Amino acid sequence: MCGGGGGVPPACKSGCLEDTDCQDNEVCVCGDPYGTCEAADCRSDADCAGDALCLRTQPFESASACVAHYRFICQSPEDSCVIDSDCNSGGSQYCSSETGHLECHPSSRSVCGRPFLVRGGQRQALAEGNAAWRTDTAPVASSAASSVDDTLRPHLAEAWTRLGLMEHASIAAFARFTLQLLQVGAPPALIADSGRAMNDETRHAQLCFTLASQYAGGPMGPGPLNISGALDTSSLLEIVLTTIEEGCIGETIAALEAAEGAEHAQDPAVRVVLEQIRVDELRHSELAWRFVSWALKSGDRALHTAVCAAFAQLEIEAKTDAPGELTALDEQLLTCGIVGPSVARQLRLQALRSVVLPCARALLSSTSQGEAPLSLSA
Repeated sequence: MCGGGGGVPPACKSGCLEDTDCQDNEVCVCGDPYGTCEAADCRSDADCAGDALCLRTQPFESASACVAHYRFICQSPEDSCVIDSDCNSGGSQYCSSETGHLECHPSSRSVCGRPFLVRGGQRQALAEGNAAWRTDTAPVASSAASSVDDTLRPHLAEAWTRLGLMEHASIAAFARFTLQLLQVGAPPALIADSGRAMNDETRHAQLCFTLASQYAGGPMGPGPLNISGALDTSSLLEIVLTTIEEGCIGETIAALEAAEGAEHAQDPAVRVVLEQIRVDELRHSELAWRFVSWALKSGDRALHTAVCAAFAQLEIEAKTDAPGELTALDEQLLTCGIVGPSVARQLRLQALRSVVLPCARALLSSTSQGEAPLSLSA
């Protein structure tokens, strides 16, 4: 049950049947047909003081990846949130237990494509030794992955697996978006472009998993994706706010990250892959903005106010400072087309300041329905 290779661990997180199959600081979470080991400071409510409960946190991301992780922790009187949506709806903060209790933190996490958001958290499949997602077509067939230094190969295998899982989740995001467009009576051009975007994300996932497999020295691909509750969002307002986070913000940043990776990648095949992704993600971002524009023109003043509030949250983040200098590993990864956390944070701020917020101001002004346009700073 441990597929992959080259030092890549994601697929080996599956395969437990009980807690004793995991490390001392982990618990076995039930699954079908087998469970997964997840980090845990507690194993049951009895391990917590007083009436505190042992909670499974929202997925959080490691410092160098967009791979979703969970952790079981005891409730604390200092907890100020439980899920990301307790912080804000603009995506500029997330709920994390990294300080020992749950609280909101400014987001420094790379989006890595259009996230599949369900109930305020990102959903992704787990990686496994799945060869079905590999492709032998150009450009990845000509990749120089075999010539990469052995010390760097595990990091690149993890990074491309991470990107593949994100692109795989994006397929679900667009499948849901297509259904939602039908639900709210959107015009056929938006529906057709959403279907095209789902095909784009499928191709992206195949390209990413193929590169991951080449660096890992064995097949890498996605396992099953949990979609339970994915269609609970039904109102036009909820759909619009999710689209802002997934598309207007997420896809814009994804296009910038792909462009940055393509500019620095030394492998011609990797540059071609990233350039394909950049072009597609930019088109997906434009689709999100077109939908939000259509919704604002079709909706009422309350929708306009809510959208304004969502974008206003981003102004706070846009005023923060970017992280310092790159680490040696970040610099090495960038030459292979992989954007590390420091660069990703810089690109996120660049996207917010130069693209997202200016577009939001123009959009809200043009859809004010004859009333005074709302100001993001208000």
